[in-house]
Amino acid sequence: MRKAITLLLAVTLSHLYSGGQTTDLLNSYEEGELQVRQKPGSDRLLADWLDAAGVKEDTVYAFLFVPGSCPRCESSIRLYHKELRKTGRKLMLISVIGDKETADYYNRKKGYEPDYALCDSTDRYKGIFSFNNVDLGGLYLLKLARSGRMVTGIEGSSFDDNLFTQLTARREPLPYHDFVEKATGSVQTEYVYTVEQAKPHAMSMVRDYRLNVSVDAPLCETFSNPWFDGREFYYTDELVAGMPIYRLGSRGSLDLVDVMRPADSERNAFIKLDSADLRLMASNGGVHYIPCNAAPLDEGHIGLSYSLPHIFYETPTKMAYYNEACVLSRRKDGLTPDSLTDFDFDTKRDGYFYQHFQFSSTGGKLIVGCGKLTWPYDMEEEEYRGKAGMDPFDESFYSVQNPFMAAFDRKTGKLLFRFGNLDDIARKTRTGYYFFDPVSVVCGNELAYTDTYSGKVCVADTADLAKTKARYTVFAINDDDMTPPDTANFYSFAAAKAYRGLLCRGIMDMRLTTDRLFCMVKYGDLSTPNDPKQRFTLVEVDRKTGRRREWLYPEPEGRTVFTRGLYTENGKVRPYEVLKGGDGPVIRVFAAD
Repeated sequence: MRKAITLLLAVTLSHLYSGGQTTDLLNSYEEGELQVRQKPGSDRLLADWLDAAGVKEDTVYAFLFVPGSCPRCESSIRLYHKELRKTGRKLMLISVIGDKETADYYNRKKGYEPDYALCDSTDRYKGIFSFNNVDLGGLYLLKLARSGRMVTGIEGSSFDDNLFTQLTARREPLPYHDFVEKATGSVQTEYVYTVEQAKPHAMSMVRDYRLNVSVDAPLCETFSNPWFDGREFYYTDELVAGMPIYRLGSRGSLDLVDVMRPADSERNAFIKLDSADLRLMASNGGVHYIPCNAAPLDEGHIGLSYSLPHIFYETPTKMAYYNEACVLSRRKDGLTPDSLTDFDFDTKRDGYFYQHFQFSSTGGKLIVGCGKLTWPYDMEEEEYRGKAGMDPFDESFYSVQNPFMAAFDRKTGKLLFRFGNLDDIARKTRTGYYFFDPVSVVCGNELAYTDTYSGKVCVADTADLAKTKARYTVFAINDDDMTPPDTANFYSFAAAKAYRGLLCRGIMDMRLTTDRLFCMVKYGDLSTPNDPKQRFTLVEVDRKTGRRREWLYPEPEGRTVFTRGLYTENGKVRPYEVLKGGDGPVIRVFAAD
């Protein structure tokens, strides 16, 4: 999912209000970098969906989105709804999320008041709509006919009066299209590797920790790895917009002690506006404090990575809005603010982008993911095509180092160095940085890090992060299963679409012991949180022999899984799941022996 968010932000650059163009603005959006079309033969599916929602009008306007995945993109929802109401038109929200209760909670919290609402907890939308990039990479605005026809659809984070006029005037539907068919040659649409092929062992339940959840901070949605050590549990919840933290109580349950959010001084640290303008912007839903990840900083501090609003007057009559990437430090004792690290992410100077969606910390350094600012992140083809070390569709791109991790000074936020190198699978598929979503974990005096998709984990000593001392294979991608890259797909998202079925596993979490590496592996579509085919396993790798064993995370009946992870207890790594439903939420710990 973080891949989808990163790609979306790279395309839109978060321009909420489009320029006042008078040409065919709607067509430019329909043919833009992020496109959506209706799949052939899906009219009945869409008509039934609209009927189930109770739509009575011939036409309805719908936002299709994963709640909380791109808060700044959602700023346009209320603007469009306001204009639709003026003209008697109806708005629908299609929330792609695990359950209706969570969707309703989020929409109420955000002040969205749609005329119709649907919750898609099984990725039903994938049978109706096709996307040229990752499925549902952001916010899409759709004009839908009750008969089951999508009239038009666009990336919906921008609002413009001219665009709105053209949108409401459109009558002729866009042609049907499935973007998978656009990729020439052999396209692997089915998963090449499945959990059934792996034949994992069964886990056994060890115990449950009851979670005493507050009505003000329900378990809603998290896209990042949680932290649990048997005594403390915390995670970032995008819908609650903060970091709930639980601690072990006297009765053996985990009690909510706080929901950590930016302090007032942190909230306004990068806002340079008159108070009246700030209030107006906030009242229109235009100011966002976005939690990304939570992890230990050291023995006495917890870190929260945040995107804080950086707003200022670009001219006397024009405001500029950027996301300021930060890590907020909280003392474990009292959970009080301690410091703020403002990352010096200067993409123009460095030619790299950086991701603070996931981070780790060691020895006064913050470790985050990074990548070269080229395809698929820099969308101007002429800026990278044919240039040495910049064109991922050229063999020479892979003859130089392509780091995917970076270390920053925790005090100053300054870049210290970049390290790691893209796996050879990137060269073989000619997809560069497309299939990567870096994860790093500090375990004692070692750092484990991975690009997620390749199945490889690198390990370095924390005293010398730039030097890889070991590399392990958690799962293998066989050359015989791979179709060669088709040059006809180059310089488009079709190049990546061709390998979505092959690169269908990812390393989501890791732990190290002296003789073992443990990884939580996801099977399925890594770009969506609700893939109905997704399954999770625990893979144990012997650090001396490389021998692997695998266990399957259970799918408990009568409950839904909120999140999963790994933790270390008395030197032993345990898998766990956070479960909703039943007689209340619990953390269920398993043994894999």
